[in-house]
Amino acid sequence: MANTPLVSVIIPVYKAEQFLPHCLDSICAQTYKNLEIVLVDNEANKKCKEICASYASKDKRIKLVVLEKNIGPAGARQAGLARSTGELVAFVDSDDWLPVDAYQILVDLHQKTGADVVWGATQYHQPDKPPVYVDLFPHKIAKDLNRLPAQSLLIPQHMFCWDKLYTRRLLEKGLHFKTSCQMGEDIDFVFQAAKLTNFVSFTQQTVYHYLIYPTSTTHIPSLQKCQDVLAVLQEIDAFSQEHNLSSKSACRDQLLGQKCTTLIGILLYDSSNNYSVLFTQLLHALRTHKREIFANRYMGLAGKCFMMFPLAFPRLARWLFRLPGIQPLLHQQYLRRMLPAPEGKN
Repeated sequence: MANTPLVSVIIPVYKAEQFLPHCLDSICAQTYKNLEIVLVDNEANKKCKEICASYASKDKRIKLVVLEKNIGPAGARQAGLARSTGELVAFVDSDDWLPVDAYQILVDLHQKTGADVVWGATQYHQPDKPPVYVDLFPHKIAKDLNRLPAQSLLIPQHMFCWDKLYTRRLLEKGLHFKTSCQMGEDIDFVFQAAKLTNFVSFTQQTVYHYLIYPTSTTHIPSLQKCQDVLAVLQEIDAFSQEHNLSSKSACRDQLLGQKCTTLIGILLYDSSNNYSVLFTQLLHALRTHKREIFANRYMGLAGKCFMMFPLAFPRLARWLFRLPGIQPLLHQQYLRRMLPAPEGKN
């Protein structure tokens, strides 16, 4: 069916049982019907297993993949890829949901442009707050977005795997999830995709609803997670410099902000003897890029103050970061800087 390629939708399932039915309802109700829905049971709890089985019994498009043990989100997504057969592949987190026409919009964009990666806008949702829409290309007119250089993906705010469609061709070229990553695996995945194709396409239409809630597994950082993210960011930074992309302000600003944020995260969660070394690295990064941080249009005033606090008051910051009682407060500030901080229209 040339005009209706099969889209494989991969959904790792672990917990989030209170959100999973809404997620699955939004996918099963898509106006684009030619879907293969791959539910990856990543050692899910009993309630999630029951929900998955119930939906699979009602919709023949659903395929269950049961893993013997929990192998993390990267491993679960890779297992889903291995069982998928679609010409196009998408990813959804089990606590998120889609507009009813999301895949019709993205498939139409793929067929119009032939791009190996197509993606659209996301609305971010937090409990008891209005949704926020992020305009990823505020200074471009719509017609420019149908054919963007692949390097347009190399901005942290663009590097999520779940708001995009990918062609099978990219998977055959070696696109995969780095299963050793506990966090940042989607950044690495999109980075790989950008290196394997020449251009991508974007639509300003909303294709994804992302739920932010602090108790989500994704939103609970650890030392290893922060180190994984930093390793990926450093690899992207090296690639950007090698290909003279670091001169592009959006890429430089967001990459710098993410690296500094991740260093702060490592400080928060590291209790080893490397603390002094890491703190020195953070101060060096902040000192070197002080002007860029103040000029960074992707950070609000609160974000800039949070970033510059260790540089302005290093002894106080070093002492505060080591206090167990203050770490929960710093943790919340770190989450606000780590998660997407959309500044756009509601």
